[in-house]
Amino acid sequence: LPKAMAIADQVVKLLGAIPGVEKIAPAGSLRRRAESIGDIDIVVACTAGAAVMDAFCSMAMVGDVLARGETKSSIRTTEGMQVDLRVVPPEHFGAAMLYFTGSKAHNVRMRALALKQGMTLNEYGLMTLAEKADVELPEDPGLAGHAVPRAARRSRAVVAADGEELPSATEEQVFQQLGLVYIPPLLREDRGEIALAQSGGLPRLVELADIRGDLHSHTNNSDGRNTIEEMAAGAIERGYAYLNISDHSRSQGIITGIDSVDYPKQVERVRAAAKVIEAANPGFRLLCGVEVNVLPDGTLDLPDELLAEMDVVVASVHSNFRQARDEMTARICAAARHPHIDIIGHPTGKKVEARDPYEVDLDQVMQAALEGHTALEINASPSRLDLND
Repeated sequence: LPKAMAIADQVVKLLGAIPGVEKIAPAGSLRRRAESIGDIDIVVACTAGAAVMDAFCSMAMVGDVLARGETKSSIRTTEGMQVDLRVVPPEHFGAAMLYFTGSKAHNVRMRALALKQGMTLNEYGLMTLAEKADVELPEDPGLAGHAVPRAARRSRAVVAADGEELPSATEEQVFQQLGLVYIPPLLREDRGEIALAQSGGLPRLVELADIRGDLHSHTNNSDGRNTIEEMAAGAIERGYAYLNISDHSRSQGIITGIDSVDYPKQVERVRAAAKVIEAANPGFRLLCGVEVNVLPDGTLDLPDELLAEMDVVVASVHSNFRQARDEMTARICAAARHPHIDIIGHPTGKKVEARDPYEVDLDQVMQAALEGHTALEINASPSRLDLND
């Protein structure tokens, strides 16, 4: 995801400066912030298609030109990522963004909803139908479901002749015509979002401005890149109210952590830094913590008396990922019930496109977390996304 975002940003910046380009934006799974990205889709609204295609196919990042046309071109970057470019008239940009953002299941339901209301929706725009369609909407799986809907069914052929073109320059216009409030791209996975958009019940998404602090951070005393003071300065610059320094302890799976005999010195370092930093920044708190390793038998690699001194303790599995499901579950549940553990870090251990989650019964882990008054981490690192949505 970070690599795809960086490439998309470069393409948007380069092509957006071409005269005649009115709008340009990434679409597809990248815009939906999917866990893994296949191809990068870019949609351009412009009146200078030839110039845009020339610039796109001659970018420095281009390794191969896979296809080139008047409205669509595809390239493969020197790093192996495919980028598809679509050029559309400005008056159809909203419909095109809807279509190429997806997901496929979301699009199926949107098209069926349009047909039921006497309209047809595709990447070329929104139009009224000469004859209203008798459409059965796909079964709504509900917000928590993951089922792919059945294709929309029509009881008779839809006649599009003499249809009136409706405004579709923006996505907001299309949603409004269909009687929906705007659905953020991150929710367009057909998990009940369209029904919620009809009733006004869409959830408000967490945004960067909502983030008040970070309880899991590392410094160069373990495997981080910055000092305690630099980490605190970065948090203050972002307007955070608190930051927990949770450097790794050292045991199985973590060779860059801090030994148990040396961790009291780490506590002294953080406490000393906090005294100075908090005095200079009233209202900000620099917390002292640790990311302690959960060993295969469910014990921890730091003694209880040291953990008791910490403000926030994160406990994570960093070794023996192939334990049997019942053993891994018992291991994590023991940590979740531990009186000095505040958070279970990256609860399934997965890394996006790099490591599968280990076998664990999350229902049991959640029950243990409730009993131990322990939080389960939502690790927003693009390589983790664990727990996922």
